Amino acid sequence: MQLLDLNDTCLSLHDARGPRYSAAGYALLAAGELRFGAPALAEQRLQPLKSNNLYLDKLSAEPLPRTLDGAANHADLLYAQLLEVAAAADGAPVTVAVPSTVTPDQLALLLGVAVEAKLSIQRFVDGSVLTAATVVDLSRQPAGTTVKVLDLGLHHLWLSELETGPEVSRRSASALPAGGLHQLLESWLNVVADRFIQSTRFDPLHQAASEQQVFDQLSAWAGLNQLTPGGTPTADEDLNVSIETSGEVRSIGITAAALAAKTSQRLLPSFERLPSTGICVLSPRLAATPTVVGALRAARPELTLIEPDTGTGDYPGAVLEAHPEIFAPTDEVQLLQRLPYRSAVTNTAGAVSQHEPEDEEPTARAAAEPAPATEVPGPLAAALAEHGETPPPTHLLMDGIALSVERALFELGIPLARHGDSFLVMPGATPFEAAGVSIPVGTRLPSGLPFRWNGQQLQLIAVRGEED
Repeated sequence: MQLLDLNDTCLSLHDARGPRYSAAGYALLAAGELRFGAPALAEQRLQPLKSNNLYLDKLSAEPLPRTLDGAANHADLLYAQLLEVAAAADGAPVTVAVPSTVTPDQLALLLGVAVEAKLSIQRFVDGSVLTAATVVDLSRQPAGTTVKVLDLGLHHLWLSELETGPEVSRRSASALPAGGLHQLLESWLNVVADRFIQSTRFDPLHQAASEQQVFDQLSAWAGLNQLTPGGTPTADEDLNVSIETSGEVRSIGITAAALAAKTSQRLLPSFERLPSTGICVLSPRLAATPTVVGALRAARPELTLIEPDTGTGDYPGAVLEAHPEIFAPTDEVQLLQRLPYRSAVTNTAGAVSQHEPEDEEPTARAAAEPAPATEVPGPLAAALAEHGETPPPTHLLMDGIALSVERALFELGIPLARHGDSFLVMPGATPFEAAGVSIPVGTRLPSGLPFRWNGQQLQLIAVRGEED
């Protein structure tokens, strides 16, 4: 079983042993040969006329602005990279996860180029459906529930609308207008250059060598061309940037907050296309990109964001474990746009409650106009007052495991709803209890207050650094 993820931030091939190939969608003509991924990134600013990063996004036979070593169109560059993928696959068939916006013509071109490159494709699978069916458990949601999935590429954010039913299936998909990771890097480059000018009176963008050094450090910080193991980082890290020119080293420090402000400015036109409320599952690569989730939360505070527990490096392994059916031999290459409910991450974490699902609407949604709480019993009032000045909750603690609040509420069906920075008790068949008494509907639960629900001891907690 081999999975080829056709995302241009890091085109990657995996099997049960781990990654067999990975390279971002950057091509470079150097020393008479085409190079992809890290070698191309290392000279992207030094030789812009010999570089291209649109061929995986275009997936077309559209001519290149200039020929690169015999490559006259985007399909020629795709062919050259698939030759490398085919060598890594070593003759074994691959299942290809493709962006949700891919067209039949693009799939036909991709299949034809793969045949020429001696890469055996057994089927395509919609990338957003695969993400939602792997990193989050949708089986508790009533049939007909709408779920959004947001993914990140080099030049686009992709927004897909899925529907629950006997399986999870795709309704629609679109590419959002404000660009992707490459455009974010361009914006961050300008922020860093401004800081260098303010601090050192030196503009790193006036020399290709210094611009390349800044680009290298920003690319590494953003995780471009990387498969990051583990879950989403708990905080975006500040960045120290150093450049060396003419034997002199210049350095500046720049906060993640300064870069986050530029992220918000750059991506706001895309975020405004998202609904104000509802459920949105984030892809591992988007969730792991610094400042993006924070900018999204700021733009859509009432939208329930479900962050994956897998890093970009762990995700292919989760797919291999959860969906062996997509690797079964087939006589005809098809595009799968629906998959059964599986959640390799949740099932192996052992953190899912064992109560039976109930016939009720999803409870992890925003409460635009919450019902006022009834009179709070004395012991509970005292407990609430004791935790009144705590920071906003970011995680739910259960059985010693800390899960992101919105993911936990969504998957476990706990009737709490976000309202601004707070979570309120909503109507439900199973009451909440704290301080030995029932918690009235509409009560705000603060960080640090232990409470019981459905026989489980729970606690909302605030993890330092979760806020961008």
